[in-house]
Amino acid sequence: MSNRILQVQVREHSLDPAQAELWITASAEHVTPATELRGSLAGPRCLYAATVEIGYPLRPFMRRREGMEGLSARVVIPEPSLWEPQCPFVYQGTVELWQDGARCDQVPIRRGLRRVTLGRGGLRVNGRPLALRGRSVDKCDENQIAALHRAGCNFLLARSIECLGELLPLANVHGFLILGALKETEQAALDRADALADHPSFLGWLLKAPWARWDADVIARLRGEGRALVGVELDELPAGALPSGVDFIACPAGVAAQMVRGEETSPLPPLLLLGDGPDSPAAFGRVE
Repeated sequence: MSNRILQVQVREHSLDPAQAELWITASAEHVTPATELRGSLAGPRCLYAATVEIGYPLRPFMRRREGMEGLSARVVIPEPSLWEPQCPFVYQGTVELWQDGARCDQVPIRRGLRRVTLGRGGLRVNGRPLALRGRSVDKCDENQIAALHRAGCNFLLARSIECLGELLPLANVHGFLILGALKETEQAALDRADALADHPSFLGWLLKAPWARWDADVIARLRGEGRALVGVELDELPAGALPSGVDFIACPAGVAAQMVRGEETSPLPPLLLLGDGPDSPAAFGRVE
């Protein structure tokens, strides 16, 4: 019987210096008792470091995990090399669909293992503080992104979802964190946003007004399983309430200074500065 993979999802079940475990789920056209997932990840691989690549096979679960639907497997990586802008280690391989003892389809996967948090103490990647220094771009090829890395940039703001799709594969390898500007809530745009979010270089979304379209359900979907940050872009002090649940505000330095002065009456989320101007103690980075 012929069969094919419809969708593959990879998520980090655990991530610590001793061992990482990835859970992989897939949906297929047909699922019978003779349908199974196989394959492997190999790595680490890094543009800026010599590495010895090791293969890590997909393993079946000993028992079905609660809430896990479809075909599933896990990958265990001892002493993983984590992805970060200075050393963007990646693991890559294939997820294979086997039916009645024969391989009938496969999908390539690439994964960088990293954990990002943002709070009052700033941005942390794998537990270490990182100040973002970046550019706003409409397009950027591999030569340009390599030159920006040499100039000390570690972050890019993609001004369209098309630009984001082009940048992410390059940023995975060259060591950039990427924010994508999102202007639409149509289903097609959100579906594409889902597909782009599963890259190690993907930091999150920057939303534009009007705020009424960014309701709690949309923001929860954009955040995914907590891998993506969600922020809003302001050109001036907001006249009304911002969307609930946003992680940061991107704004010019002058607006940031006004917001910091008013923080006594309203808690201020972390700030991302846009353009030139003085630094702010509440900022975790700047986009030039």
